[in-house]
Amino acid sequence: MSNSTSWLDEIIAILTELDGAGTLNQIKTKVMERNKIDLNRYQHEQSIAARIRKTIYQHSSECDIYKGYFML
Repeated sequence: MSNSTSWLDEIIAILTELDGAGTLNQIKTKVMERNKIDLNRYQHEQSIAARIRKTIYQHSSECDIYKGYFML
C-alpha cells in the first residue's frame, strides 16, 4: 500500500480511468492493481467487492442505504 486513500476517492479515480463506467469486477481489479488501499483486512476478493459495492450504494441516491452525501 503506497498511501491511505478513502474507498470513495479510489472508486471515483477508477471510474474516471474507465471513462465513467465499469463492472464491479473491473473496479475490484483496479483497486488491487493500484494498491492505494490497505487490503490486508480482506481475506477474500469477494470481501473487497462487497466493500466496493457498499461504498457505491452509500453514495447512490437510487439505493436504500444512501447516506445523503456525495453522489457517484
